[in-house]
Amino acid sequence: MIISAELFQCIVQSVRADDGSDRIDKRRVPRSDFTGKAQIIPPGANAPVDVIVRDLSVQGIGLLHSSAIKAGQQFTLVLTDATSDGYRGVICTVARWQPVTEKLCLIGAKFTGTVADLGAANPDDVAALQSRLRSAGLY
Repeated sequence: MIISAELFQCIVQSVRADDGSDRIDKRRVPRSDFTGKAQIIPPGANAPVDVIVRDLSVQGIGLLHSSAIKAGQQFTLVLTDATSDGYRGVICTVARWQPVTEKLCLIGAKFTGTVADLGAANPDDVAALQSRLRSAGLY
C-alpha cells in the first residue's frame, strides 16, 4: 500500500518519540530508526495497548510488543488525530516476528489499509471472513 503524505504525517505524529537517532539503512525504502511509543489494537483485542516503535518507513513499521503477532496477522496502529479523510487507524499486516525475550517480541509489519472506525470487530463477521478465506485456501 502506498500511503499519502498526510497519512504518513499522522502516523509520525502518533508515535511519541523518545531519545533516538536516524541511521543509514540498506532497505528498499529508507527507514528511520528511533525509539518511541504508540498504540495498537492487536488481533482479537477490543482496546488499544502500548507498544515501543523501533523504526518507521513510508511502507511499514517495526515495533516491540509483549505478545507475539505472527506473520500474516493484522493489527491496527491507532492515530492520535484523524486524517482529513476521517481515518483513525492504519491496518498493518505482520511480515515477520521474532521473540526477543520470554515477554517481548520484535514485529515488522507493512501498512496495508486504513480504518475510520476503531470499534471492535463483530465476531460473526470475522468468523465468516475466516470461513471464506479457508474455502479459498488462503487461511
